[in-house]
Amino acid sequence: MLQLKGIRIVTRYRFRSGGRIAGLGGGHTILVWPGWLQIGVFVIRLALFHSCRGFWLAVTTKAGNEMIRYNLFVASTNQYRPRQLVNCPRALVRKPLTSATGSVRTKSEKVLMLKLATKFLPEPFAFQQAYDAGFRNAELYLNAAVLERVDEVVRISRDLEMDFALHFPNKPELNEVHLRNCCRLADELDVSAIVIHEPMYRRYAEPLRVIDSMIPLAIENQRVPADSFAAWVHERGSVTLDIEHIWKFSLHDAPIEKLFALVRDVFERASECIRHIHMPGYLPGPTEHRPMYTSREFCMGVFDILADHDFAGLVVSEVDMPFQNCFELRMDTLLFERWLDLRQQSVSAPLHAEIP
Repeated sequence: MLQLKGIRIVTRYRFRSGGRIAGLGGGHTILVWPGWLQIGVFVIRLALFHSCRGFWLAVTTKAGNEMIRYNLFVASTNQYRPRQLVNCPRALVRKPLTSATGSVRTKSEKVLMLKLATKFLPEPFAFQQAYDAGFRNAELYLNAAVLERVDEVVRISRDLEMDFALHFPNKPELNEVHLRNCCRLADELDVSAIVIHEPMYRRYAEPLRVIDSMIPLAIENQRVPADSFAAWVHERGSVTLDIEHIWKFSLHDAPIEKLFALVRDVFERASECIRHIHMPGYLPGPTEHRPMYTSREFCMGVFDILADHDFAGLVVSEVDMPFQNCFELRMDTLLFERWLDLRQQSVSAPLHAEIP
């Protein structure tokens, strides 16, 4: 029997009516109350989800054309755990497929090494929150202040079994100490990539490479024209592919099929240049950097393309601060788990994947 031991509000955020929050799929949504309820002076809507530690109740209140959503976590004392697949950095191994006669198929085994990651400013609470939500990979956002306390960041990072990338500061006026500390942090954490915007690359790439000639810089695309995108990737040589920027700035919110076609084309022509991926849950419109689970078709479609091309880097759910909470982060790891389940069912060879 489930024993409830308390309820607490975890986060709250506003959104305009007409906006859409996509469901998880795969049976993670337990109950959605149909329509709005009038309780005294309040008009509310309820939805119930389950997560790794118990149950979540989403309570949405409405006033005019503005809604406020409260995410409440109901903890349980019955030691409910998710599948080990999500919480442990181990492989999902599919059993060999058999034919109708029971014989094992002889198709060659295909290995997939997608790694889901989150992104945050390296503060102690943020590390623990990401880890508790199920992430085992993270991109650490850097600024001058962070680069002045590298020892602390290294110590906290080593306390958790996680793999890392870095995001180079976006503001200039960094001194040599900052650059040396960035190189040291990259070396200490053995990062897979250092995401850097092109203006900062032009200014700091050479002095960084004087300090460390092997530093793994990866230039992030911003407003690259669609018709020259693959050529841009080739010319840069090592890039962070921001899928949201492609859809919003390169394709100007074109139909999603055009986005998928462009991403496939870039991988077919320049996959060796793609080191790192940014992919928040984008939907055409003004709002950026939402969680992946709010744009399921977009994210799952890109996951498939990355898997088809054996991409082995980090895929980062790059979300804004209002979504940096355990509920939203956990929803993204559950979406990734659901994609793995669907992928396992659809591919014709054994699947191995590294979970966040």
